[in-house]
Amino acid sequence: MTAKDNQTNRVFIYWDNSNIFIGARPLAEEREGGPDAARRVRIDFANMLRLAHADRPVAKAVAAGSVPPELEEVWFQLKSRGVEVRLFDRGGSGMGEQEVPEKELQLQMLEDALDNDPGIAALLTGDGAGFYGGTGFHRTVDRLHKRGWKSCLGATPAISACCGGRGTTACSSRWTSTTKR
Repeated sequence: MTAKDNQTNRVFIYWDNSNIFIGARPLAEEREGGPDAARRVRIDFANMLRLAHADRPVAKAVAAGSVPPELEEVWFQLKSRGVEVRLFDRGGSGMGEQEVPEKELQLQMLEDALDNDPGIAALLTGDGAGFYGGTGFHRTVDRLHKRGWKSCLGATPAISACCGGRGTTACSSRWTSTTKR
């Protein structure tokens, strides 16, 4: 493997914590059944990160979420694994509850694309907001592709259903599993 290959194999992880958690709840209800299945959802952070980087070198890992609720244990688990955590007040800014964390991750993705040689953007999210309108994460990933980046999508069924699949992890040089054609 050449030094250039190693550079392009670096993974930049972008973790949309609230939407991962929210998107996992219907899956828990479907698989586990019962009225309290959604409240018992727990994310295995180590496995989720391993899925995202797939044993490739991690250049950066950023998670964004909103408070309240104050989930100190969740944020500690992410921080202890080297993930930079950015939290936003749910009641602030006049934007929708999830818009601020999502916009923060999109901005970070674009900054990383400008400041670094192309690598792999691993996006962990749970919704498909903006897919049909060509906005949101979908638009940001398209912009990264134009700059030579590859992408991996780790998604709950909520996003992959709107994109034609089931809960998925798709890695490719084009975001083919979610590109409208």
